[in-house]
Amino acid sequence: MLRAEYSQAAAAVAGSLELIERQRWLAFLPWPQALRAELDLLAGDIDTAADRLERAWALACQLDDPCWEGMTARGLGLLNVARGDHESATSWLAEAAARSNRVPDRYQWVHGFVLDALITTTLDADDEVRAAPLVTTLGALAARGQMRELVVRAHLHRHRLGDSTALAAARLLAVDVDNPALGDLLGGVRPAGQRA
Repeated sequence: MLRAEYSQAAAAVAGSLELIERQRWLAFLPWPQALRAELDLLAGDIDTAADRLERAWALACQLDDPCWEGMTARGLGLLNVARGDHESATSWLAEAAARSNRVPDRYQWVHGFVLDALITTTLDADDEVRAAPLVTTLGALAARGQMRELVVRAHLHRHRLGDSTALAAARLLAVDVDNPALGDLLGGVRPAGQRA
């Protein structure tokens, strides 16, 4: 999905869902459900995405797993972006950030992935004041965790906030990142306040 290779992502998610069902590993179900729902959103199927996300959210909360909760709350945030409800989207994405960060031994990538979505949504709503500290948090988290693609994304957000050196830094850091979708982002980045 990160590479915008959606048919391959759909096949991988379908295989994961099938394996979970076959092995009855319900504790792992929210993760691929959230990913499947995001693919539904990308395909414009908001109702199916909403149904999947509601079920994934309920199970993630029942399992009390911060990663699953963060991923499903992120999905619910993106669902509200698709519905045009910025207030609910921001609320769900903030909830996702809090949930994915609530225990010390969490999976750091999920927190960074959630922060990236929250920052994007916040900048798209021209809320630079709220976005700026989130970008700092994402940049520090990604650098500490050696998550280069998220470091690049943090620089892209800094560029949108008006940092004139950030785009060059993002391009330099992205050279060895094998992700064609990231290359598309590097070419199409726009400052906050400019509509696509």
